[in-house]
Amino acid sequence: MDLYFLLVLVYQYKHLLEMPFKKNHESRFLPIESQSLDTKPLTLKLRPGIRDKIRSIPNWQSELRDTIEAWLQKKLDQTAQD
Repeated sequence: MDLYFLLVLVYQYKHLLEMPFKKNHESRFLPIESQSLDTKPLTLKLRPGIRDKIRSIPNWQSELRDTIEAWLQKKLDQTAQD
């Protein structure tokens, strides 16, 4: 009897257990980046207050990625010249 009750309960409230947006829903998440990102994040410790200042900048993640890529390319070019 308990199992039957549970199955009926789950069936009645199935819509609450499903994902809020089905595949190809008009309000689904769309990535901003044209290229997929690495699954492993780069973490670093900052001086106090820097994190909050960075996060206050709109679109800070994309800008920081671009800045890091430019810095890395510059360092690699300098290393190749030496």
